[in-house]
Amino acid sequence: MTITLTRDGNISRLTLEDPTRRNTLTVSMLADASDALEEVGSHHDTSVLALRGSGDVFCAGIDLDACHASKENTVALLTGLSDVVRRLRRLPQVVVAGVQGAAIAGGSALLTGCDFCCVEADAKLGYPVTRVGLSAAISVPTLVNKIGVAASRGLVLEGRVIDGVEAVALGFADQLARSRTELDEMTETRCRTLASKPPRALMVTKSWLNELESADENSTLDAALERSLDTARHAEAADMLEENWMRKRT
Repeated sequence: MTITLTRDGNISRLTLEDPTRRNTLTVSMLADASDALEEVGSHHDTSVLALRGSGDVFCAGIDLDACHASKENTVALLTGLSDVVRRLRRLPQVVVAGVQGAAIAGGSALLTGCDFCCVEADAKLGYPVTRVGLSAAISVPTLVNKIGVAASRGLVLEGRVIDGVEAVALGFADQLARSRTELDEMTETRCRTLASKPPRALMVTKSWLNELESADENSTLDAALERSLDTARHAEAADMLEENWMRKRT
């Protein structure tokens, strides 16, 4: 399994478990994560989900080697990523992410589905996918709800990569840790503080907040996915993925 799902009292813990590949998102990992989130949603006796990545990096994004191999792989990866972000956003439980190292492209997309994000000061976040001819449109609805349109333009159009300090300043993350130890403690404290609150009140309030966000509507998320897929199917993406693949091997 490329993920683990455990329970600790009324806290569920979902961890990406491919540290040697910096928790790169594969089709199988996304499918496993989707199944795990469906299971978490059925746990009516848990009120919080902790989302982590094992090793030194939270998540390096989708598998670009698989994207280079075929357009079908790219479509499957983007579709799977969209599904996981939706499930995170709509999960009854409050989702707290702890981010070390980096959350790049698809890794940042996962964070937009979370309610809270604790981040290391030197962690790298952002959407440099335009460099390989892909579009971050899939993440835009949930990203805009987090940081607003103007800040989102800077990240997804310029492809900027920011550190944890700027992520907190933008509202992408909400708590800053100066070390991995502090990050782990901060994330755990956040989870336990939330888990100590009345679970039904917590879930009803989250559900209402989601209803107020237009980004939670299927039509908006479907349109975002389709724009990313349109870009992925274009010859420009194939050419730039080939260039990226060749650069990595020279």
